[in-house]
Amino acid sequence: MRTIEWSTRLLDDDSRRLFQWLSVFAGGVELDGIDHVARQMGIGTERVLDVVDSLVAQSLLEVDHSRHGARYRMLWLVRAEA
Repeated sequence: MRTIEWSTRLLDDDSRRLFQWLSVFAGGVELDGIDHVARQMGIGTERVLDVVDSLVAQSLLEVDHSRHGARYRMLWLVRAEA
């Protein structure tokens, strides 16, 4: 848990807010859903991919690729921290 807490402290404001909101999607969410949530929060579409890439790079968000596209999700321990 301390590693996750440390990682979240390194996030910028937009990334931290989106990270917290994405924790409500227990089953994961597609990129268009993330974009919708981000726009409601005032985060521009042009920034969403950067934020998502950053969360994936920090292992705070996982991406599952399938023939239907990509789905992003959090491990339960990460969701609990968010």
